[in-house]
Amino acid sequence: MSSPHRLGPNALLLEDEMLIALDFEDALLAQGFTSVMTFAEVQHARTWLETETPGVAIIDLHLRDGSSLELVGTLKSRGVPIIICSGERGDNFPVEVQNFPSFEKPCDSEKVAQMALSLVFRPAISAKPDADTTDVA
Repeated sequence: MSSPHRLGPNALLLEDEMLIALDFEDALLAQGFTSVMTFAEVQHARTWLETETPGVAIIDLHLRDGSSLELVGTLKSRGVPIIICSGERGDNFPVEVQNFPSFEKPCDSEKVAQMALSLVFRPAISAKPDADTTDVA
């Protein structure tokens, strides 16, 4: 359970298998994510994305109501890091997602969560040397 006083990124989890989703949620919260929004259907995720942008997205390609590929473009256009977790092998992925980090299920939720955290903070780390370091008195 997340505390209202925790600071950290949020995650979008698209997963239609409840036990897998719960395992991923626990691992993401343990890594410091403030919240995890989990959807088993593309339609519900699409509605949420109308007003929200996650810090990272972990996506199963096949949800209850169809392919989650349509959401990849939305997330990519917003600069959201994406991890694919699927029961199919990466070389069978559609071309739109072949270059994203991926895990074949069953996979270690802790490793997925660690990768998610590293992707969220990658831009901040790479931007740090260019940041203005002028002291403000």
